[in-house]
Amino acid sequence: MKLKTKIQLLLMFSFTLLALMGVLGGYFLDKVSRNSIKMMQENYNTVRYTREMSLALNEVVSILSLRDSTANSRRIELRRACDHFLLYLDLQKIVSKEIGELNLVETLRTDFEQFRDIIETMDRKEGEVPVEVLMRSVDMQNLIRQVYQLNEQAIKRKTDDAFRTGNRVTIVVLVIGFLLFVLAVTSMFYFPDYIADPINRLTLSIQEIARRNYSLRLDVRSDDEFGQLSRAFNEMAEKLEDYENLNISQLLAEKRRIETIISQMREAIIGLDKKNTILFANRTALRLLNLEEDQIVGRSAAAVARENRVMEELVKEVVAGEVGSNRSSSSLALQRRNKTYYFEKDILKVVADRPSSSQQLGG
Repeated sequence: MKLKTKIQLLLMFSFTLLALMGVLGGYFLDKVSRNSIKMMQENYNTVRYTREMSLALNEVVSILSLRDSTANSRRIELRRACDHFLLYLDLQKIVSKEIGELNLVETLRTDFEQFRDIIETMDRKEGEVPVEVLMRSVDMQNLIRQVYQLNEQAIKRKTDDAFRTGNRVTIVVLVIGFLLFVLAVTSMFYFPDYIADPINRLTLSIQEIARRNYSLRLDVRSDDEFGQLSRAFNEMAEKLEDYENLNISQLLAEKRRIETIISQMREAIIGLDKKNTILFANRTALRLLNLEEDQIVGRSAAAVARENRVMEELVKEVVAGEVGSNRSSSSLALQRRNKTYYFEKDILKVVADRPSSSQQLGG
């Protein structure tokens, strides 16, 4: 999986959790709010309707107990009170949704119809209310009270349900928030290392390559961009190592060829590097200096010159830094076995492709 895909999935998961927390919180908050408002409205309606019905019943009993009213006015007042009771009874029937509530309302309607029939057919004596009317009024008041209590229980039950729903929503939101917190903390400690460690390993490896350590390889731990970069680096290091080995082999072969050519030349040849360290000397030069190869190769030309007069004559311009051009020639006279030998000394500067250089003395 690519690093870009991993980052996208991580961000998508985080945003999904945030969106889920927001949606769940908003949905259940709206649901609880709507249910609470609806419950308050139903409670208010039930309280209002049952109160009005109770007042209407009390008004009927009060009208029947009046002494100073005419029969006609009493009849009108009774009809008005009964109509008022039936109006709110019908309204209560509309809002009756609890189990058993509708049966109570229908029973209340039946009892009221019988109650009204008794009132209309009874012998009215001024100021007297029959016991049967009072008993039926008390029974209907009990039914009204049962309707109210039933709604009161429903309100308590719905309140408990809303409380439990709120607790569940709180738990869900807390769990999602905890997951987001764990994800954030894990990402804070893991993700920087996941990005920085491969970069640090690659930086150290590049520094080793710069030191010509082409045998170094990166550990491929994934198939993402870092894994592809590690494989590309390993391929590059492998090719550089192959090229270095091939180049060294070619250089060694070329060195052996040049050494063979120089050793077979009749002229005395001594090679120095830019620090005036003796790199090689052919057989003619060794015979001229009367030294062995291991006595001069790898040593400073100035040190050998202090021990050997011939060497001193050969390298005095080089040691003194008086060689100003790429090629310098001069005559050289040496005393050997009571004889004077004359030589032509050539100093040749050899500049390589690289910044380093070597000098060659020819005699």
